[in-house]
Amino acid sequence: MRYLILLLAITLWACNSPKKTISGEKNEKISQPVQKIDNTGNKNNTKNSIIQKYGLIFSKPKSWKTQFEDISSVNLKGEIMALETAYKDTMHNADIHLVFHPEKKGIALYNYQMKNLKKGGKLIKIDGKQAIEKTEILRYNGKGIPLNPPLIRHKINLLVNNGEVEIIFTESEKDDTIYQEFISKLKTSTCNK
Repeated sequence: MRYLILLLAITLWACNSPKKTISGEKNEKISQPVQKIDNTGNKNNTKNSIIQKYGLIFSKPKSWKTQFEDISSVNLKGEIMALETAYKDTMHNADIHLVFHPEKKGIALYNYQMKNLKKGGKLIKIDGKQAIEKTEILRYNGKGIPLNPPLIRHKINLLVNNGEVEIIFTESEKDDTIYQEFISKLKTSTCNK
């Protein structure tokens, strides 16, 4: 009974204590470009737009719909630990996630992936920079229900702008040409602070 009362008191205190919000705060350490760039110069060309995000430059086809942008994960100190953006390719039923881990945390995650490269994965080049690529086949969803057809998930870890960006590209196992095309045209950029 004492524990129940103590738990109730802690819950009431936590619910009534003032919350620290970071919605209006700027973190000067994380300066990531989020802008659309028209590389064609032709206003009639609306097939693709060029996106610059988290130190990457890529072509975003019209069939890619934004699921969410710049969702941040923060630690207890209010520091941003990750930024995430997700797209859905409605034409090919593919999911594209970009996750940026800033500074020391990102570099530590990249080094951990490099250390465990022997467990699965390979080194590739993206715009002349070394990256880690891992591929896995997903035969079941999170509830244990078989996926028909199975999905293939590609994960790429790349150091950019004093941090690490992880690209997660999930698509049908039957054809990974969309992924190969995306990776072959991917460029890196530097962020201006």
